[in-house]
Amino acid sequence: MRLHSNTPAVIGTQSEIDPSDLDLARRVTTFLSTRDRPGLRALEIEAHSGVVTLRGRVSTFYEKQLSAQLAGRVAGVVRLIDRVVVSQRPIAFPLLLQTRQLRTEG
Repeated sequence: MRLHSNTPAVIGTQSEIDPSDLDLARRVTTFLSTRDRPGLRALEIEAHSGVVTLRGRVSTFYEKQLSAQLAGRVAGVVRLIDRVVVSQRPIAFPLLLQTRQLRTEG
């Protein structure tokens, strides 16, 4: 079963839902959402028999590492699968900023 931290609804049918999986997914979601990192609140959490899968996008590698470390600390997590992706800016973005800065200084 999957929980999205911004949506309290569960994805799946009632027959698929194991109460312990639902509880674990909610606890991981709550733990991540209480941190002062907005990127962690947008992650999708899936739990099945103690195996927690994190999915979604974050803006920095630090947030990716933090999400895995925090989720792994929640009681009941036996194994963690990290499918979080770091969204990177296009490589030309820093070059564009440098070019603009040089134009304004010159």
